[in-house]
Formats: sequence, structure tokens, C-alpha cells
Amino acid sequence: MRIRVPGGVFLASIVALSCGWLAFYAHGALARAADNIMQGQVDRGSFSGAVLVSRAGKVLFEHAYGMADAQNGTRNTLHTRFRIGSITKTFTAIIVMQLEGEHRLTLADSVCSYIQECPPGWAAITLHHLLSHTSGIYNLTRTKPGGQPLEQLLASPTTQAKVFARFIHEPLGFTPGAKFEYSNSNYWLLSRVIEKVTGLSYEQVLQQRIFNPADMQDSGFTHDWSTTPHAAIGYWVSRQGKLERAPVVDGSWLAGDGGIYSTVLDLEKFSDALDSGILVPRATLERMRRPVTAEYGYGWSTPRISKLTVNRQQVGHGGSLPGFVSQFQRFEAEKLTVIVLSNNQRSDPPQVAEGLVSAVFKEPFTPLYERESVEVPQAILQRYVGDYDLEGVIWTLFLRNGHLFVKAKDGSTPDIELLAESEVVFFIRGSDTDITVLENGKGEVDGLSANMRDASRFAKKLR
Repeated sequence: MRIRVPGGVFLASIVALSCGWLAFYAHGALARAADNIMQGQVDRGSFSGAVLVSRAGKVLFEHAYGMADAQNGTRNTLHTRFRIGSITKTFTAIIVMQLEGEHRLTLADSVCSYIQECPPGWAAITLHHLLSHTSGIYNLTRTKPGGQPLEQLLASPTTQAKVFARFIHEPLGFTPGAKFEYSNSNYWLLSRVIEKVTGLSYEQVLQQRIFNPADMQDSGFTHDWSTTPHAAIGYWVSRQGKLERAPVVDGSWLAGDGGIYSTVLDLEKFSDALDSGILVPRATLERMRRPVTAEYGYGWSTPRISKLTVNRQQVGHGGSLPGFVSQFQRFEAEKLTVIVLSNNQRSDPPQVAEGLVSAVFKEPFTPLYERESVEVPQAILQRYVGDYDLEGVIWTLFLRNGHLFVKAKDGSTPDIELLAESEVVFFIRGSDTDITVLENGKGEVDGLSANMRDASRFAKKLR
């Protein structure tokens, strides 16, 4: 039996099928472009982990690469749990803003209103200063002269009192509010503020105020990482230059500065929860993303528009712990979210995210591993040899076989080769940080400018 279809209905059906095919083709083209970018990183041993890109809550690309546990042959999946490090700070800032919205605290409050053993010099430090990294408080994860390597220290269980003791008696680096200096101590203290106000543990508050409302069932606060289900093993490059299991940071060292683990799927739920306004009102979110100083707001990095942000306004946060690096980015005008979680510390999540965003917007993209270097005469390189102070950490530049290398003077890093883009601009293979040699008016090397994604930092030459 033949059924006659009206011409208008037939035409509408053809248009609908064509639009559907075009959408499928476009999605497939994006997936191929994104996977090609990712595979280039994977093939060079520069990435293992999981990535996800979504627009307005719709997933455009998601994929997992490499091994969660190389020894046991366990592959990474979209459900693999990764330690997200400092992305935790965004969660902490949201909780503080929730409490402010409930009139249970104000950002003008002194930290000493909430910390019992508050040094007298901290009286002028407010919650605003902690949120924006403008307090001047000593960074608890800074390696102290003569102290044991940081990774060894953080691998041992500790107590809140011992963590507090690492920075409570250190002098302030500057007058509160005078400038930006990233310090994990700020958000460790905010965890204590949250506990004081709510009468609950930071972990309980996190569960009640963010994980449950956002339905993040595969996220939590790190305690014993070895017993966490579906957890990736972290890998890093040892001082001998070999990729191996990284020391495991004990959960007792962490709080609202870096203690959360999650998955790409759960962080997408977090992104959706921000869009829906169930965590904080839109006006509050915009306030948090307004830069205070140095391209940082309240728990959000707000880098200037450049080729590194694919020439668009971007907000987000990165994270790093031994063996784990991560990136959570949002492009508000385009309603785009990019999530990169890796258990290979050779990975560069901001670079991976840049490649994925370029694929979405069909922008040109050159991977860092294709960056070309030039030869610089050894006599010029010899002028740069010496020690440099970068925010309290001493870095040594030295020559080996006619090439320039850098390492932390305390021995906490491997020797890293600096490749020359010109006689005064250098870079590290696989990193988008430019290091520019600076001279004073007498033609003497005065220091280095490390131009990173979030800001430029000056390292003064000591000798």
C-alpha cells in the first residue's frame, strides 16, 4: 500500500534530516580535530588522563588516554578519579561566598576573628585578602632553606597544628592588600574559617553545599589515596629525569587549598551547577571573577586576553600535586567549558586546553613541542649563569656542553634545559612560559622575567 506524503511535510523532513546530518558531521569533525591534538601529546609521552569539552551543558568532546596504573595495566577512563590540586580553591571560595550571602561572615572580617592563635601582625588581614592572595602570608608549601625536600615532607601524615606551624611565625611578605602573591596558606586558613562558622568539617561542608547539590558522586576529599576507588596513580619525572610513580601527598596536609579529587564528568556537573545558579547567584559568580590584582579574583584566575586564551575572555583555575596536573576553564561569552585532568606531571593542561579550544573555534594552533629554537654563542650564555631569587625560591642557571640549564638550588627539581628563541628569550620544551633576560642601565644582567599564563614574575639575580 502506498501512502501519499504532502509535499510540505516531505520537504520539512528532508531539511530536518539534512540539519541532523550536518550537526553529526560537524560534531565528528570536531572530535577528529580534538583527538588529533590529544594524540600528538600522548604519542610524545606528554599526556595521560582525561579531557572534556562542553558548550551550554552539551558535551562536544570527551576522551580518556593512557594508563591510570601502568604497573597493573589499568587504563584511564572518564570515570577515573584524579587529584585536582588547586582547583579546590574555586570550591572553597564558593563556600565562603555562600556564607557571606547568608550573612554569617563578611569579607571585611579580620582572619583573627576566626583563628584562635592569630599573630598580632595578622589583625589587618581580611577574608578578602585571603581569597585574592593579597595577604602577604608565607606559603606553607614553600621549601625552607636546609629543610627536607617538599615531596618527602608532604608524604608523611601530619596534624593541623604542625601545618599551621609552618607559616604562623613567618613574617608577612608585604602589607596586606599591597600586591598579589599566591599562597596555599590563604586557602588553608579559609578552610578553618568555614569550619569555625559552620561547626562542621570542611569535608562535610563541601559535601553538603557543593557535591550533593551538583550531584557530584565521584568527587570527594582526599584522605588515603591508595584506598580511594577508581583512583589514578600519579607519575612524575624524577631528579634523574625518569618518569616514575610520584610521592603521594598525604591528605592531612591538604584542606581548601588542594584536597579535592574528581572526574571530568563530575567537573562538568560542577560547571552546569554554576550555570544554573544553584551554588551561588550569577551576580556573586561575576563578582568572584572580577580581578583584584594580578589577574586573580576570588578563587578564579582571570588571565588577560591573548593568544594563550585563544583571544577570548577566559576564567578558571589550574592545579598541581606531585604526579597530578589539571585545568578547569570557562569561556563565559561562548558558554564553553574545558576540563583537563592528568596523572602525568609532564603534561601541560593549559596547553592541552588551548589546543582543544582552538579546535572548537577552528583557530590555528601550534603545539609547544613544535616550537623551534636557535643557537646562542656560549659567551653570551655564560653571562646568564648564576643564582636567581623567584619569590623566595633560588634557581640556578648553569652551562652544560654549551647549553643553558636551570634547576632549583635545593635539589628539588631535575636539570631543565632552557632553549633559546633569541639571545635574550628562552623557553622550556613543552611549556609556554617565556623567560626573558633583563639588564640594568649598565649592561649587566639584573634578573629574569618569567612570563606565565597568569602573570609575569621577576627573579632577581643574586650573583
